[in-house]
Amino acid sequence: SDLAPVDLDGDGRIDRLYVGDLNGRMWRFNIGDLNGNGNSDPDEWTTKMIFKSNPGSTEKRRIFYPPDVTLEKDSTGEYEMLFFGTGDREDPKGDKDVDRIYAFKDKNASTTKGEADLVNVTGFYELSAGEQAAKLDDIEAGYGWYIILDKKLGEKCLASPVVYYKTAYFTSFSPSTEAIADPCFVGEGTASLYAVNYGTGEAVFNLDLTNDTEGNIV
Repeated sequence: SDLAPVDLDGDGRIDRLYVGDLNGRMWRFNIGDLNGNGNSDPDEWTTKMIFKSNPGSTEKRRIFYPPDVTLEKDSTGEYEMLFFGTGDREDPKGDKDVDRIYAFKDKNASTTKGEADLVNVTGFYELSAGEQAAKLDDIEAGYGWYIILDKKLGEKCLASPVVYYKTAYFTSFSPSTEAIADPCFVGEGTASLYAVNYGTGEAVFNLDLTNDTEGNIV
């Protein structure tokens, strides 16, 4: 993907770069010194794989677009939180892989993290109040959350997300069923918008009022 530059101390100099690759991995490049100052000598830069989406060779989720990055702080210290989605831009009609949207806390862990270190909030509103509270506690104590893009066959992210005012906005594209079946078919797909709490993945807007019945918000 393109690079996401980060200025950690607000001095106008880039201290860190984040970039995803076509194997579903997210990388961090530190291009500053130990004091957080920019370092013009590439021999002093360091790199590390911080997250891996695909646990094995059977899954082929790809990261084509850079993450949006926020600067965070909790009881464990300061860290960066990355927001990104997966999707094969070279095969927008493909449906072989079930893609994701991710929110990952880069806390400089000693090992590369994966989905097992995040909380799956895909079916959050199908859970009981107690189960929802437990999920939120797990997110706070863990490394972030993710949502499985399974509303439509072949749904995938084909753009960078944007985080604004504590809301993470993701867009996705789902090919039409005719397009999946016929590679020569040219037709529209379905565009979707996710507007979620950047810290927990909870919905912040009720975008569909038509399925709310008897006071129950879906």
